Amino acid sequence: MWTKGVQYIFPAIFRVVVSLLILTDIATGLLYTVDFYQNPDFIYYTGREGGFLETLRENIRLFLVAYGIVILAFLFGIGKNFTAMLVFCFYFLEWLLLQPYSFVGDRFLRTSLLFFVFVNSFQYLSLSKRQAAWMPEQLSSLAVISLMLHTGLLYLANGIAKLRHRDWQQGKAMDYFFNFSEEMDILGFGKTLSEYDVIFPAMGYVTIIFQLLFMIVMWVRPWKYVWMIMGVLIHGFMAIILQLYKFEIIILLHFGFFLSEKEWRNILNLHRGWILNKRNNQ
Repeated sequence: MWTKGVQYIFPAIFRVVVSLLILTDIATGLLYTVDFYQNPDFIYYTGREGGFLETLRENIRLFLVAYGIVILAFLFGIGKNFTAMLVFCFYFLEWLLLQPYSFVGDRFLRTSLLFFVFVNSFQYLSLSKRQAAWMPEQLSSLAVISLMLHTGLLYLANGIAKLRHRDWQQGKAMDYFFNFSEEMDILGFGKTLSEYDVIFPAMGYVTIIFQLLFMIVMWVRPWKYVWMIMGVLIHGFMAIILQLYKFEIIILLHFGFFLSEKEWRNILNLHRGWILNKRNNQ
């Protein structure tokens, strides 16, 4: 039962994409924001004199370099699940250091990386495809299910919070989302939508229904494909309008765990066939 739904393809994709996202943050930290860690306001939030976080802050460049080396090893599958554990430890330390400035995506990914320690993601996109000797397939499958539940609970909690909030019930939240500044209304149709009283409340309730039912619908075919498309549209708009690209990528990336190994093979075979047909027609 546990090994029947084991996944290999998407965990490898997840590992590579997350590694690239974290490497981008590390590079940004080394190139542009190292001085940020010496800011008096930042120092105020990182603990007392002589504390662990202050020691980490004072050696932030060394920490980021070591973190980058671990992420590179993780990207290429070197060290397997032991390296995955190191990635979680480094990410957690960075989260502790930046906790006053972190957002929900950081906390969400932190927990995901903890579950991912126990996932076998090294059958593909890895220098070595051998599975760690101590990592049974049952544990890997259970960790993937935990990641799916983790994603569903995030949506459920947000859906309940929105359902209880008057601004979401009346559509004011969506109105604010589109119109609170000219910079955010990049697409230019926020004011047009405001002319129709029913639009923003309807959009708000669609978002609430999407989040409340996510946990159930994503386990049911073919409705899960409809929910995935809705999720891409919702988070795509948020990425464009709010410019929260990293957060939206992290959330959407977790959708891949809801596709089975067979579904991923079909997707890759379809893509491979499209490439071959394109080459033959040239």
